[in-house]
Order: sequence, then C-alpha cells, then structure tokens
Amino acid sequence: MLINKGHLTNEDYAFYDSLGFWGFGFKISILNMLLKGKRVKVKDGRYLDYQARTYLVKNADNDLRWISSFYNIFKVQILITISFLACVFITSKMGV
Repeated sequence: MLINKGHLTNEDYAFYDSLGFWGFGFKISILNMLLKGKRVKVKDGRYLDYQARTYLVKNADNDLRWISSFYNIFKVQILITISFLACVFITSKMGV
C-alpha cells in the first residue's frame, strides 16, 4: 500500500522481504512506529512521516491494532534469541 503511494520503493520492500521472518518483523516495527506518529528513516535520507501514517490509516482494509501486539511478540523473540546466543557463547567459553 505504501509502495503504490510512493512512500516506499520496490527495492525497500524487496530488502525486507528477503530477510524472511526478521524482515517481516522489521516491516511491522516500521508500521508500529508510523502508527505511533514517529518519523521513520528508510534510506538515502528518505523518511516516512505523518503523510504516510495518514494514508495508511485512511486506506487500511482492516483493524491495525494487531500490529502493536505482533511488535511486542517480535521484541520478546529478539530477547530470547539474544539470550540463547549469550548462553551458547558462555558455555562454549567454559568448555561445557
């Protein structure tokens, strides 16, 4: 939807899409920041701002409240992954 209006480019979307689950999480985090009214830097000095948020809210086909819930789950997933990697690193240093 944001590509059609020119707020994002196909290259922006393809980059996030190529990251799989993590890319989906990043797209959700961008939407979450937009819905909270924050300005989001995309790349090359481009920003998604109030106009993108207004367009998103006006033209969304469904309820966007799920984005906030998913974003919270995404944050928990990142914490679990970092904790797991830290445990693996510590145990490998201990020789266990």
